[in-house]
Amino acid sequence: MGPFWTNGIATLYQSDARQIPIPDQSVHCAVTSPPYFGLRVYHSDSDAMIGLEETVQGWIDSMLEVMAEVGRVLRDDGVLWVNLGDSYGGSGGAHQNDNSPGLSKSFSRSGVERKTDQSGQLLMIPARFALAMQDAGWILRSDVIWAKKSCMPESLNGTRWERCRVKTSNGQRLVERGQHHANDWGHENRGRNPNETNIEGANAQWADCPGCPKCADTDGLILRSGSWRCTSSHEHIFQFVKSMGYYSDGEAVKTSSLSDHPSGNGYKRDARTTYQNPDGSARGNDEQWQVSATANRRNVWSDISPEPYGGEHYATFPSDLPRLCIQASTSEAGVCADCGSQWARVVDKSQYIPDEVEVGVRNVDATRGDKTRKLSGSDFNEQASTKTLSWRPTCTCNADKVPAVVLDPFAGTGTTLLAAMRLGRRSVGVDLSTDYLGQAVKRLGKQPLPMLIRCNS
Repeated sequence: MGPFWTNGIATLYQSDARQIPIPDQSVHCAVTSPPYFGLRVYHSDSDAMIGLEETVQGWIDSMLEVMAEVGRVLRDDGVLWVNLGDSYGGSGGAHQNDNSPGLSKSFSRSGVERKTDQSGQLLMIPARFALAMQDAGWILRSDVIWAKKSCMPESLNGTRWERCRVKTSNGQRLVERGQHHANDWGHENRGRNPNETNIEGANAQWADCPGCPKCADTDGLILRSGSWRCTSSHEHIFQFVKSMGYYSDGEAVKTSSLSDHPSGNGYKRDARTTYQNPDGSARGNDEQWQVSATANRRNVWSDISPEPYGGEHYATFPSDLPRLCIQASTSEAGVCADCGSQWARVVDKSQYIPDEVEVGVRNVDATRGDKTRKLSGSDFNEQASTKTLSWRPTCTCNADKVPAVVLDPFAGTGTTLLAAMRLGRRSVGVDLSTDYLGQAVKRLGKQPLPMLIRCNS
């Protein structure tokens, strides 16, 4: 099968994700966000769309077929990242109001919850998927929580008395296909009906009820029995590997650790990562007191910035999400052109030297007292700072370097490929939809080509 489009760095194929047209063991990292269960009909040229299965188990079975194909093309030392959100029984949408109409009835294929009368129940689809992947032989290394900075609004009022109101005029708003722009709401926008046109009542005007049988005996109030719950503001990002010999680069995705000293001993870390006395003077030799200004990335990601997308797609994730996954799983120095092994950092680690120091400690009565004790590396959150000196191959081929390869089997409008291009990686995207592939071509065509890795130095 020939590519739908390529610029030599990024390549798009129009294909089912269960039939990825690339060789075995050719991908270093895969990052994807598949269609969620029972949410919407995407622009596609095929009826074989994942997400419209009759049951949750049917969706999981389809996903396992896709992941088996991803496993075929992923190297044994590669990493797979899967972004998933959950759904509520009968809601027709991830993170939607439990009573939201979601999809039209003809496309609400939530067979499991309808057969067992589980409407309104959280289906725990990410957990079910992760367990099924483990049963299929994948190793689950991390369950990352994507804490969204701006989640989708939901109508989730609880039980309350409200003033009875009547509509004095109808309002209308026009919702054309593709008008909703997705940002870090992600797949939640999939719950909106793409075929809605005129929605009555969006801009309606209301007034207090002058009196009706519903509120005449209750002082103009009516009782609302809402099914309150917390607003959903996170999704899961699962890190899967095929074996424990996988490549990773934690240095590339470290986070800032500049903060007040966790032990509360009066020392404070400034922008130069030097601990100071309470009066602001440097404590001891600057080199001795200098510690790392970064920490190993935690498994709650709250630093992914919202990113609006103006095209016709309801579920684009922000490019920061695939960027972090790609950086953590591929070498920025490149891979061996012969065997594909990735290059690794040569690092210098500077260990903190403990010393006897006088520190201020807070007594139980809230007064301050002084005592002398030995600070250990654990007092500094990070026991050592690291510096990258150079890069070396992890193989003995003595061949040139080429960029690592990133795959997205549900490419959509190409956000993963765009992030890969910006990082200087090669990428492959697969999607069934001609519409989405066309949007991906426009986005990728505007991105300047990266400088390729050509030498061993």
